[in-house]
Amino acid sequence: MMFKTDKQTLTDLNVLDWNSASLLRFFDHTLTLGGRDQLYNYLMHPLTTIEEIVERQETIAYLSTVNVSKLFDKYMMVDLERYLNKPAAPSVKNRTSYFLDTISFNFFSLSAQREQLLVRQSVREIAMLFTALQDIVAEAKSSGKAVGLLRIYADFFSANASVFDKEEMRQVGRGKSWRLTTHKYNYLFRGKRRPQVQELFNMIYTLDALTAVAKMWNEGGLCFPRVNTNDTAAALLRIEGLYNLALDNPVKNDIHIPSAQNIWFLTGANMTGKSTLLKSIGICIHLAHVGFPVPAQSMETILFKGLMTSINLLDNIGSGYSHFYAEVMRLKTMGEIMTVDNPVVIMLDEIFKGTNYQDAYEATLNFINSISGIESSLFFVSTHITDLGEIVGMDSCVALKHLETKADPKQGAIFTYKLLDGIATEKLGMWFLNRESVFETFRAVQPRKSSS
Repeated sequence: MMFKTDKQTLTDLNVLDWNSASLLRFFDHTLTLGGRDQLYNYLMHPLTTIEEIVERQETIAYLSTVNVSKLFDKYMMVDLERYLNKPAAPSVKNRTSYFLDTISFNFFSLSAQREQLLVRQSVREIAMLFTALQDIVAEAKSSGKAVGLLRIYADFFSANASVFDKEEMRQVGRGKSWRLTTHKYNYLFRGKRRPQVQELFNMIYTLDALTAVAKMWNEGGLCFPRVNTNDTAAALLRIEGLYNLALDNPVKNDIHIPSAQNIWFLTGANMTGKSTLLKSIGICIHLAHVGFPVPAQSMETILFKGLMTSINLLDNIGSGYSHFYAEVMRLKTMGEIMTVDNPVVIMLDEIFKGTNYQDAYEATLNFINSISGIESSLFFVSTHITDLGEIVGMDSCVALKHLETKADPKQGAIFTYKLLDGIATEKLGMWFLNRESVFETFRAVQPRKSSS
């Protein structure tokens, strides 16, 4: 089973882009290329069980208390990957035959010397990584903190205790071993124990990615959410002190969505922050299911099976889709997913803005009616069609929300970005047009001479 999301949603929430405001850039303090790849993979594939989420949270929390940076070296790992991916060890029956094969070449040639240097350095570094990580896991285990992935890593080292002699590996890692010992481990690392070495590398990359997340958690402002089952949850979603990571001075809001009122009807004029609020909530839900800390003071959520958004939806010229038809097809896709997976989170920003007002009014009303009564899933619908508020507000499943705007005689409209109950009543379109003297600008254009 996979958590249902897609490229549109990841783009809307700015999860994986390489711009400065993306989640990937925020958490990417990795020191290895493999660690960065692992971080990308984590953000792209949310988890599907509470046990997996808790396990990752526990690992990150523990890594925030220890220093494991000595395990991570970008250039060392590149060289080790090159070493491990060289042609596999010759097909020989034993280590002695392999050793004889390796010295049968011209020992004094430049290529042979380079090969021997790579082998000695790589064997030493792999042994060093093995023992260093083994010591970290052993320390966590002895202190009763071998939680999450560290517990799995402890099992890995226990299973391989008879294969790799710890003290001998420690001497190899320090560069204090005989040449025959180096050849022994070169034979093992690139031969039948190659899978264990690759697993060691993967463990290093995983710890690099999670340590990068732990670093951001240590800086404050983030919390680990509690993920509940539907049976134990007092609410579908509760977030205290929610804010947006991309803003320098974000306004914080509290979100509380009980199971009996799982449809948000969000109104507000342009620039009041509706899209930003939806993105902030979506980011918290996504990160919660990734097992990462979220930008909030506290958070509780049920375990969802998917998150689908339509915030920055574009038309599709290649497919011949207008913006409205792209909205139609997007909604159809969401509905088809919900027939298979439920509960999910659906976010729709400025729904049906690709058609005329009357069509948008009727379509929005019909959509609200069609989703009313669907239990456990969450629906966020933002719109400019405030006239619908009185009608949809009669539905007990619908919560009316808006973002506050204050009027000031000198400054005009002041956006507080605070979430309030009810329907927005401000109509600021004409105010903006008049403030910027748009109509006067056109009136100032010299009239064309009439043709004779």
